[in-house]
Amino acid sequence: GEGMQRTIYLSCFVWTIQCAILTNQIPFSVGTEYTDLFSGENTKIADIGQGMYVRAQLHWSQIEKFESIYDWTSGDALINDIIENSLLPLILLGGTNPLYDNGQAPSTFDAVTAFASFATNATIRYANKNIMWDIWNEPNTAQFWPPSPNPADYMTLITAVSGSIKAATPNEFIIGPSMAKFDWTFFQNITSEGFLNHVDGVSVQPFRDGPPESAYNDFQKFNGLIQQATSHAKPIISTGWGYDANAGVTSDLEKQASYLVRSWITNLRSGVFPSIWHQFADASASGANSGMVTSEYQIKPAGTAASVFIKLLNGMSYLGDVDMGEGIGAKFSGESGTCVVAWNSVENSQTPLTASKCLQQTGLLGNQLDQLCPQGGQVMVNLGNDPVYLC
Repeated sequence: GEGMQRTIYLSCFVWTIQCAILTNQIPFSVGTEYTDLFSGENTKIADIGQGMYVRAQLHWSQIEKFESIYDWTSGDALINDIIENSLLPLILLGGTNPLYDNGQAPSTFDAVTAFASFATNATIRYANKNIMWDIWNEPNTAQFWPPSPNPADYMTLITAVSGSIKAATPNEFIIGPSMAKFDWTFFQNITSEGFLNHVDGVSVQPFRDGPPESAYNDFQKFNGLIQQATSHAKPIISTGWGYDANAGVTSDLEKQASYLVRSWITNLRSGVFPSIWHQFADASASGANSGMVTSEYQIKPAGTAASVFIKLLNGMSYLGDVDMGEGIGAKFSGESGTCVVAWNSVENSQTPLTASKCLQQTGLLGNQLDQLCPQGGQVMVNLGNDPVYLC
């Protein structure tokens, strides 16, 4: 309605991020936790698609090596490199620091105050760069919140950090908690303590063994919990989700590519933006390989699929679902035209689609398929596991 339009225009004027969230722009987004400036990684990400988000970490212990003394050399290089490559920074503030609480997650007053000071100094230094600030990574896991997860301690931290950041830099966009999976107990613990009063958006990493479409119902439940807890709109951001082609459900690289596109569209259908793919580069030749490129930066099918997605849908907005029978169809439109992205995750099917002109079919990896021309106002589309673009 008119009120919503006014909100969008106002927010577009104030924040690019808000504008993107409210107008449901394409998730030009990829996550990388292994940013290595010497390999020119951000340049390689930009080769896949400019305008994507890059999630990268400012490690507390790397910047505050001596008490209350900050060395921003690595942060300056990282953030400048992301921006110079026409990418958008989603910056994770986190990591324990051996100077405080014996290198455990911050729980004492001194450690919490020190982390809040580090975080606020970061937002002051890098203010007005349209950065999304993610406060901590997976605090619901012992790996990232040692010695063990503690919702009350995370609440103490986010309250101090948010209050300090907003006092110094009120226009900076704060998100959290970047939970590992949908940890309902952890999330209800923190929302009952007022977590949503301290963030502009809610981040989650919806990892799973099942196919991407299985996240749709989880996001509906998640959004319901948010709406129960606050009257303010809180966008949901997917800060890490990928499939390792060496393990679990994606046993092959083309299936991994298919899951990448399907996860991005599942997020959009769930109102979630941006979508950060975990991760950009494989960790090693033999280890986890959920990347778009290999550890040697050779492009994989997942990287090709991401590039095709971005090139075909560049400048378009997601408009909602299209009836594809038993399959899934998502409609995108912009000045360059209209596209439907469709697939059937269960079985192969032939499905009619309303069309007023011939549609060019493009496959998952950019392969040109038969043009479909309408008869009686419809075309028949062959759907399978891999998304097809109908433009």
